[in-house]
Amino acid sequence: MTRFVKGLVTLQFNQDPQRPAASAVSLHQVLEIDSAGAVYVYGKSSLQRGRYRLTFNRITDEVLADLLAFVETTVAGVRHTFTWYDHADVARTVRLTSPTVEHSNIGPNRHQVEIELTEDVTA
Repeated sequence: MTRFVKGLVTLQFNQDPQRPAASAVSLHQVLEIDSAGAVYVYGKSSLQRGRYRLTFNRITDEVLADLLAFVETTVAGVRHTFTWYDHADVARTVRLTSPTVEHSNIGPNRHQVEIELTEDVTA
């Protein structure tokens, strides 16, 4: 199951995300240009940033309250990083891209929640 961990605090979700969409952006610094005008790009100090948009369709009231408390107090919105364990139990150090969590009530004790995470990986 998907979970967020920060220090001694663990937030366990009651389901895995519906759409764990991922996208990556590579940022490179140009170091030189050759005589033909082609750019030399070295990956030595490049930064690769992964973005993950997680959509949970049936979050319970209890898990939603825990998530909102985790975002507000434990990671202080976008300020602190935390460890995200995905459905395959792969650990990633991430932070929220927004200080708020998008959620809507879809029925009794059911909420749809969308969370966007950013992972910085130095290549």
